[in-house]
Amino acid sequence: SNLPPSINAKDLKKVFDKIGNLIAVNVILDPKTGISRGYGFVDYNSDISREKARSQLHHTVVRDSKIRVSRSCAKSNLYDG
Repeated sequence: SNLPPSINAKDLKKVFDKIGNLIAVNVILDPKTGISRGYGFVDYNSDISREKARSQLHHTVVRDSKIRVSRSCAKSNLYDG
């Protein structure tokens, strides 16, 4: 989170691609303006790359914004019913 408003998925991929094999990159955009809402999601093909991204890229500065990298829960895992 804390992504700069000007970032897009291609830019985010450049930041996270050096860690490992990305399988998904998504920047959440405001539907009216098309500008980043300040957060996005990336996923790798391995748990090792996921943990490496969290440890190495947390608090990295991207376009003057110190980003936060944390683990996300899949919607399917939020409810046990």
